Amino acid sequence: MRRASADAGGMSATAGPASIPYAKKEDLFAKLAAAPTFQNGYADVVGPHHGVVLQHVMTHNFKEILNILKSFWTCFLSSPTTTDAGLVQAETLALVTTSDGEFYETVIQQLIPDVFSPMDTKVTKQIRSFAKCIGSWLTEAMVGFPEIFVKAKLQCALIFGQKLRRYTGLNHLVQAAREVLKNGDHVLRMQQDYEKVDFSAVQKQVMDVCDGCSTEAIGRHEAKFKDFQRNDCTITKWAGWLQGIVAECMGEFDDDKSFGRRGSQLLLRWSFISSLIIRDLTLRSATSFGPFHLMRLLCDEYMYFLVEAAKRARACREIRHESLKDDAPAILPKTRGAPKETAKQWLEETFECVRGSAQALNVLQLHVEHFELLGEPVVLAAQELGDLLKSTFMLQNVDATNCVELRKKVNKSVIGAKRPHVDAGAAYTQGGSKRVKLEDDILA
Repeated sequence: MRRASADAGGMSATAGPASIPYAKKEDLFAKLAAAPTFQNGYADVVGPHHGVVLQHVMTHNFKEILNILKSFWTCFLSSPTTTDAGLVQAETLALVTTSDGEFYETVIQQLIPDVFSPMDTKVTKQIRSFAKCIGSWLTEAMVGFPEIFVKAKLQCALIFGQKLRRYTGLNHLVQAAREVLKNGDHVLRMQQDYEKVDFSAVQKQVMDVCDGCSTEAIGRHEAKFKDFQRNDCTITKWAGWLQGIVAECMGEFDDDKSFGRRGSQLLLRWSFISSLIIRDLTLRSATSFGPFHLMRLLCDEYMYFLVEAAKRARACREIRHESLKDDAPAILPKTRGAPKETAKQWLEETFECVRGSAQALNVLQLHVEHFELLGEPVVLAAQELGDLLKSTFMLQNVDATNCVELRKKVNKSVIGAKRPHVDAGAAYTQGGSKRVKLEDDILA
């Protein structure tokens, strides 16, 4: 067996003392020699090595990891007890797969404890770079080892790198999706476009292609989707909905093979169904195609994440994302074609929720734009709008220019079709002898 030369004086020649688990190479040799079997010795020395790597990972000191790998594996290879026969034994290779798999899962938990929590852009780039380099670093550090041993190590490292890239990608999609679902206009358009999807045709195609699919289950999950789309469209609801699908389709754990097969079938069926829905939206030239495509990417990645987590835990457990506990649904109009009193009540309720914040202007803006989009007059009494505009203008950090533009829209479209006379200075309501005037200085 070809031996790699170790630096005289110990392991610290390549990396500093803080980068190694042993002060001298003799300490590592003694640990290996004292073990009853080669596998025991391997486990005894690799554990502290993993601990050192983990410390540098937790501080995002990724550049030092290559030196740590080189230092440790060069010393390990030069040990008198390290032999090709011991390295290629089936027990050793199984131990490598188990120990490396557990170690890499720990690293992922430290770097990305919650895939839904916002991450700093700089840190994300560092993690993705680390994921890309780990395979080549390990190859460089393990020159001289048997090919089958290196292959086992590399397989675990490459799976780890793929997971890191997927999880950082999922995190990016979550943050983008949260911004989309905070926009009431996007959510409203998504609702309107989804109502036009021919889901019965989608179900029929699924039944023709996918054996064992339950039309009842598909219809039930689709009904749940429509419900939270209308009432509480947040990332929290999307995540809970997907977790429910995984739990129902994978069921209770029986054995690794059957449980894993159900997860794989779910991913294939999910991909097919979501593709059919996106196809329908595309053919209809849906205005919300962009937001739906983003949500589809998010759902695909999150579904894979959930199936993977279930297989690892041998159970479908609820995953709570603490970063989503303060998620609130977007404020959007609920008054399509509604009578005057309903529209008035909606505006009062929604404005009361945000009174005292700069969001108040967004509420008014959204309400006016909603009715402009539908080509309908906004049937609201001028008195309510006058009070709201006054309150909005008195808020701090509100752009006066936006208020003026909103006033122009109000004067143009807010007073109903039966009260067409509106100018820049005053608005009138008709109702007996009542007359309400909006003064010019509201926004002056």
